Formats: sequence, structure tokens, C-alpha cells
Amino acid sequence: MPLVTISATYPILTKSRVRNLSSGAEATFNVCCCDHTVVVTVLHDESHVTATIRETEISEALLAWLSSTPRRVASYPKDIAYELLAISSMLEAGASTVVEAIKYLLNRPEIPDKVLGLMAVFVWSESESEQRAIPILGESSIGGFASLPLGADLIKAMQIGLDKRYKPLAGMRHLFRAMQEEEPRFRWIDATIALELAIKEALIRKHPDFETLLLEMPSPPLDKLYGPIMKKYLGAPSPYLKDIREGASIRNKLVHRPYGISITKEEAVTYIHQVHKAINHLFAQLYPDWTISNLMQHAISRF
Repeated sequence: MPLVTISATYPILTKSRVRNLSSGAEATFNVCCCDHTVVVTVLHDESHVTATIRETEISEALLAWLSSTPRRVASYPKDIAYELLAISSMLEAGASTVVEAIKYLLNRPEIPDKVLGLMAVFVWSESESEQRAIPILGESSIGGFASLPLGADLIKAMQIGLDKRYKPLAGMRHLFRAMQEEEPRFRWIDATIALELAIKEALIRKHPDFETLLLEMPSPPLDKLYGPIMKKYLGAPSPYLKDIREGASIRNKLVHRPYGISITKEEAVTYIHQVHKAINHLFAQLYPDWTISNLMQHAISRF
């Protein structure tokens, strides 16, 4: 099989305008990823990191495509997509491993949880030949949320809610933070926190006498809160109990296990959609006669 060297360069993200400047030249490390050695080089100003897999075997099909591919493509061909994406995933994993080590062990709190930006350079070469570019796909997301237009009817409905002192649930803050977050792990955790806060607040708004019980006593499982308890005290159980139950189980593993579980971007987005539906359904049960709450429920349920 052909042997090639493949490299990818990523910007190191930071919340600070001032970079930590290393005292020496570029720093190079070796990281093992999926039985491959990824050589990771951090630029001396810590602005970018390059990950390289040297002399790795690839298929004849991938070599032929790399040799003839145009500069830009909308997607990789099906016969080589998995192979090429697997390589790029190893490169990103190796780069992330080194940057995360620098962040946590050498004290770089200005680096956010998502330590790398989008791939900036993707190149390959054979033997000692000149490097050639590999097309970089634009990052797409399966995320997307239906927004309600602020027309005359909704302005009137909003004013009715304001007059009655209806307001968003505190859990919605965590839900929308999950939407804005990029790291799947934290998206999942925040979305599950949103579920717990939302059902408790809804029950307390409907039945103020529940406040001490819900806030001071051990909380029932989420599927109980959104199931029989919601049915008895808010009129109907959540139609999303399966997602709520599975989501809470995964959240517990994320919080209590340092290793052993990972969440993909697609899984996190799908879960957030279901949580969004569940909370909007809950909100509609809390304010069944309000136009806004019912529109929220039906708009989101199209996903």
C-alpha cells in the first residue's frame, strides 16, 4: 500500500488577546492515537499547532483521489471519505491532547474548553516530495431551531404574558447555553440540568406549596418528574420520556466517570432538540391558554 505523510494545522483558541509566549523555539511531541504516532508541533507563540502522521499506509483509491482532486469539494467521495476522515480525526485528537496538556498542566486558563479552532491547513506528501493541499470541508451542523417571527399578533400575545407575569423558566437559560456551547459533553450536561430545573420550577409555579419539598428533599428521577408527577400535577406526562430517561443516564456517566464515554456533535444536537421539545411541552402545560406557549410547542415539534 502507498505510504504518505499527512499534516493538519489548527489555531489554538484563546479568550485573551495576549498570548503566552514560550521561551524557546517550536515544541514537538509524540502522541499515540489509534496505534499511530502523531507528531505534534506547537508554534513558539502558541497560536497554532500542527499534527503530522508520517509514512502512513493509505489505499490506492485515496492516493489516486489525492493526486487528482480539485482544490475545493463539497464532500469527499464515498469510497475514500471514511478513510480520510479517520486520518483527520487522529490528527485533531493528537493536537487536542497536547494543547489540553499545556492548558491544564502549564496553566493556560485563557484557552477555552474547545481548545482548537477549525482546521486551517491540510496537506499530504509522498516521500520527500513537495506538500500538496487536501480540500478542507466546511464544518456543517445538523443543528437548527425554528424561531417565531415577532409580528403584530405575537406582540399582542407577548404583552398578555407580561401583564400576567409569565416568564421563561430558569432551566431555559441552561438549554440555550447548551445550544451555544460547542463541546458535546457540556452541551449534554447543560441540557440535562435544564430539564431538572424546568420541571421543578414549573411544579412550584403551579403548586407553590411544593417548593420546600422539591428544593430541600432528594429529587426524584427525571423520568418520574416528567412522567407520573407531571401527569398528576400539570395534566399530562411528557411525550419525551424515553429521551429524558436515556439523557439522564448518559449525563450521570459523564459527571461521575472520568473515562469511558464520549458524545458526538450529532448526538448532542439531537439530544438538545429533544430537550427543547420536552421543555416547550412542559411550558405549554404550565400556561395552556397562552398563545406563545402553544406556538413554542408546535414550532419546535416540527424537528
